[in-house]
Order: sequence, then C-alpha cells, then structure tokens
Amino acid sequence: MGEDKWPIVRQTLIQELDTEFGMYSSIFGIAEANEIRYALQVTSGGPVGEDKRMIFPNMAYIISIAYKVVFMTLAVSGCNTFFPLRGSHNPPALHKRMAVAFVNKNHFIGVVLRDGHPMPLTAHMWPYKRRDEAKTWVDPYFA
Repeated sequence: MGEDKWPIVRQTLIQELDTEFGMYSSIFGIAEANEIRYALQVTSGGPVGEDKRMIFPNMAYIISIAYKVVFMTLAVSGCNTFFPLRGSHNPPALHKRMAVAFVNKNHFIGVVLRDGHPMPLTAHMWPYKRRDEAKTWVDPYFA
C-alpha cells in the first residue's frame, strides 16, 4: 500500500489490538497496550505529533500478526526481525517480508530488500511470548 493508506493500516492495527487485547496486555502490560492503542488512533489527515508515532518494537509484533508478514526493522540502534506471535505460517515461498528503516531519528520508510538478504536477529520476546502454533515461522530461515 502507498503512503496515503496509513489510515487503513492504523485501523487494521487497532482491530488486531482490540481482537487480542488480552494477549497484548499480558505481553506488553496494560498501560503499554493502551498507549499503543492511543498512538494508533488518528482522526485528522494531517501530520501527527510525537504521541501518535509508531511505537517500536511493540507495534512491530502487531504489524507482523495483522498482516501475516515477517517484519524487519532497520536502525542504527539495532535491527530486528519480527515473526507473528500467533497463527501458523504459509509455505516459505509464500511468506511476505516487509522492512522499514528508521531515519532522521523520527521517521520510518519502507525498504525493499533483495532476495537472499541477511536477516536481522529475531526480536527478543518472540521465543518467549509466541503461541505454540506460531513456532514454525522461523523454520525456513534458520534451518
């Protein structure tokens, strides 16, 4: 989707968060889950303040589940790969991979990675917080 589709993306993430709020609040804590929901709610079409910016790494988990993607974040402070915390995976050939880079200390941009690119380390909470049915998401990448 293009940059103009951000309201749809935010609404999809809110729906995912609301659907599994119990899971997210047990992972992030109730206060953090509510903060994420607040940050996702935007009513105007203009620029948003810092309180409405994407909160990583926690929103990355929600993105990976909502869109059933392997989601990678690239930043000077560190890079991570986020696999969905729930749900079984598609065959590896059908996996969708998305990557964003954090630039200028305030903005994420989409990045297109070439086939065979190296993968950042798996986000630290994934092995401990994922549901059993999601454990095979990593198999194609670490076999």
